[in-house]
Amino acid sequence: PIDLDAVKKHYFAFTLSNRLAFSSTLHDPPPESDLMTNLQWCRETDLFSTEALAEYYGMDLPTVEMPQPVRSRAAVAHQQLVSKLRSVDVDDDYLRYDLRVAFRLARHAQRADEIGQELDQADLDDLEGLLGTRPSNWAAGDAALEAFVMADGGTHDRELIELFHKRNLRAQMVLGPPGSAMASHHRIQPFHA
Repeated sequence: PIDLDAVKKHYFAFTLSNRLAFSSTLHDPPPESDLMTNLQWCRETDLFSTEALAEYYGMDLPTVEMPQPVRSRAAVAHQQLVSKLRSVDVDDDYLRYDLRVAFRLARHAQRADEIGQELDQADLDDLEGLLGTRPSNWAAGDAALEAFVMADGGTHDRELIELFHKRNLRAQMVLGPPGSAMASHHRIQPFHA
């Protein structure tokens, strides 16, 4: 017989592999790297991890609302850059690939400009509910969350799974516009259907 409990644990460990493999590349990408593909792989498997944990614990996961885009002063420049990169047509395969990488990066920057601040505020709202105090910004929030998790000892696992899942959903939203391949999530088939 198959030890399904062991399979679930191994699957969960696998979901962490992209984040472990690409973490340094995401924080300091070399010029020749494809940041957006690496980021999409990590964001997708981050969602797989919270979904796997929720299934393991028998939990229903929360959803988050897609914020309405806000038009900033940089909106025209972002749109011009995205349009320009989309319209360039070249015969060289490697140059075409490089342009695609730049296009996806430009769309990510555009999307972060449109909804990033609201998503950061929603993450801080969630942290305030967990920590009892509101961090001043996303970096302080990440540091406070890390300290909380390290000191928690498993007491708040369910709350943390929900919190991380909402953060993962929001992080996926800024990869590109709604409906784009970069911002779409395809759930893995559950072990118990």
